[in-house]
Amino acid sequence: MPRILVYGGGAIGQWVAAHVAAAGATVDVLCRPAACEAILGGGIVVHDAVGGSLHARVGAASRLADLARQTYDWIFLTVKAFDVASALASLTAAGLLAGTDEATGVLPDPRSPGGPRLVGFQNGVGTEDLIAARLGSGRSFVCVVTRPIALTEKPGVLQEAKRRGGVALAPYDAGGTMGDLDAILDASRLEVARLADHRSMKWSKLLLNATANATCAILDVTPASLYADADLFAIEHAAFTEALAVMKAMQIVPVDLPGYPVRRFVSVMTRFPRPVARRLLKVAAGSARGSKLPSLRLEMERTRSPERASGIETPSEVAWLNGAVVEYARRCGLQAPVNELLTRALLDVMSGNVSWEVWRNRPDRLVAEYRRVVH
Repeated sequence: MPRILVYGGGAIGQWVAAHVAAAGATVDVLCRPAACEAILGGGIVVHDAVGGSLHARVGAASRLADLARQTYDWIFLTVKAFDVASALASLTAAGLLAGTDEATGVLPDPRSPGGPRLVGFQNGVGTEDLIAARLGSGRSFVCVVTRPIALTEKPGVLQEAKRRGGVALAPYDAGGTMGDLDAILDASRLEVARLADHRSMKWSKLLLNATANATCAILDVTPASLYADADLFAIEHAAFTEALAVMKAMQIVPVDLPGYPVRRFVSVMTRFPRPVARRLLKVAAGSARGSKLPSLRLEMERTRSPERASGIETPSEVAWLNGAVVEYARRCGLQAPVNELLTRALLDVMSGNVSWEVWRNRPDRLVAEYRRVVH
């Protein structure tokens, strides 16, 4: 059975660690000290949405140095998109991506064959290229998670908000094979979709992640409030249309993901008049998100944190969501002014250049800016 390092012990990291460990893999989790202590003491417990639970014993460490002499078959990189570059650098320095020559202490090129294979679990688009460039052909894989999971107040205990969703996996290139991980996934309780095209998978997830996310964060409103407002929905519709235009230019076709019929979502947004699409998606969005706040809205809480007061940068995934649409549009010779507006407005607040109060509960101001950039 494979030995797996889960680098990043947040909700996704602990959740996937518990499932693959329960299926027979040997798993170590790199996580914060409080989570590490709880996991070593009592394992990881995952409560599902219908009253069931999964309990798994895994190894844990709060310092990568404590794991550096281990050999892993797989590394699951479950950090946020903005932490991928530093995580890869740390894994390389520790000799975990290709193994260190103990006689010389020399770190070989992590792209050399024979090292562990790595699965990136990030939202947004772009980190998969960074990972593949570091590992080389055949060793890089891409995963998206579509089941909503949250940490609880008790370290090592997770709660699934819904039974809907699972994971989708794809190799970065044609040379990638899952090998012994396939048996673990088959034996787990996870709903797993194995896809051939990582680009279609990642961009389809981006369509889900980016919708009713940045706008809600900027204005501090709920998705339900957004879908109830025709002007705010116009902003979402325009941003979505820009993303689809980029996908078309790159010849990327939307695909369904576990629990989420992305192609139907695209059909509603493109084939129905906007007022009809808004009414249909208002119901669907409420069912999909439940009471969970959008991810970028949760990020905005960090603007009030002691770290912000100390001048520490507060990064955001928006650069890999709406910001990725802007960047890839540029590469294709297109423009994405609405996604650029949302990216800029959110990053201005996250960086401290603009007070959140400029935008909070001021939909009229964002609507005015939207009309300015599209007309």
